[in-house]
Amino acid sequence: MSKELVSIIIPYFNHKSYIEELLISIEQQTYKNIETILINDGSTDGSLNFLQKLKSKYSFKLLSTKNKGVCAAINQGLKLSKGKYITLIASDDVLVKSRIKEQVVILSNQPYDAVGGGMTLMTKDSAKLHYARPQKIGKLKFDDILLYNSAYAPTLMYKAYAFDVYGQYVESNPIEDYPMLLNMISKGAHIENVDKNWAYYRIDDVNYMYKAKWYLDGILSTLKDYEGVPKLINKARNHHVYLYLIKRAIFNGSANSNHFRQILQNNEFIITRLIKLSFLHILASLPRQVRQLIQKKIIYKSGIMKTLSNFLRI
Repeated sequence: MSKELVSIIIPYFNHKSYIEELLISIEQQTYKNIETILINDGSTDGSLNFLQKLKSKYSFKLLSTKNKGVCAAINQGLKLSKGKYITLIASDDVLVKSRIKEQVVILSNQPYDAVGGGMTLMTKDSAKLHYARPQKIGKLKFDDILLYNSAYAPTLMYKAYAFDVYGQYVESNPIEDYPMLLNMISKGAHIENVDKNWAYYRIDDVNYMYKAKWYLDGILSTLKDYEGVPKLINKARNHHVYLYLIKRAIFNGSANSNHFRQILQNNEFIITRLIKLSFLHILASLPRQVRQLIQKKIIYKSGIMKTLSNFLRI
């Protein structure tokens, strides 16, 4: 098996409660030729002193910068990395013990630019929940990312040259995985999904709707770069706006329901827009206890969002 160096890049911000669990999971990897690069992106919780203490216990490179966002932090890590393979992992997630070894075997024997897999969800207290299988197994197409973002970012490993060939992360965009994956695949990258559990993904239910709006803004910003295929981009824009409004209806109920009228701006048949608008009002008017039950299913990625968004076969 290849003994090439693997670089693990950790963009870090205010995760004192979780980072040591990730570092332990890196130390326990069955593949040992690893360099770990942690970019402290201007944390405000006194993390720097804590990280310096951890650095003496675990072997990793530490760079502390002003807060510039996750994409800038990742790019800093890429500049420092020396590995043939690159893994990016959020500082509150955890690696499965055999993950690096299994991915190196695949990438050293296949012409893939990157490989991803499934992940197990866990609570803030690290209790393991259910396994989330990738939405699509096999080679990912542009549409798979555009509409469904069918790769789980915490599970991906890249060949390092991919960032030289396809470019680095867009620092002006608040989100990292969606624009990067679209960019790579649109330029011919081969990204493959396999059905293997490679990460433990921590669920954070704090400020859920704020994060949903933040992510939507990142997606809409990304779509502006692909206006050359207007029909497909309009479909993606309609889909992601609808997903966000479904979440808004479930989490906020009828409060500020005037926001649902955004759906009328979608480039679709008027009857489709009106039926969607009615559906949003129905969801918002569900009893609070019912909406709270659905909220939990959404937060814990039970698949209910796929069911709701498939209304009218969108």
